[in-house]
Amino acid sequence: MLKGDAVTRAGERAYTAYCESCHGVEGEGFKGIIPPLAGADYLDKHLNELPCLIVNGVRGEMTVNGIVYNQPMAGVGKEELSTAQIQGLIKYMQTSWCNEGESLNFAEVADAMKECD
Repeated sequence: MLKGDAVTRAGERAYTAYCESCHGVEGEGFKGIIPPLAGADYLDKHLNELPCLIVNGVRGEMTVNGIVYNQPMAGVGKEELSTAQIQGLIKYMQTSWCNEGESLNFAEVADAMKECD
């Protein structure tokens, strides 16, 4: 069931559609292959990079909670998600699964998106 404000609900829908199959229903990731989002220090440490990470994906190593991951992650693409949906996705990840991180407002996401290649 969708919960939270409209921004968070939009983010939950985006998570279910684009992220859940790899990162899990509860953001748990997959045993040393796909990093967790639940309790992930990476979300806070790289908050301003998340919009481009969502759009472009990731290649190369990343460290989450002290564990190095090196599995490519496909990006969603700018055509698939609006700035508002990306804002919601970040807010959903930052406030779900016992995460209590800060989020980005619409203007911050829009500014960050200008930097995406």
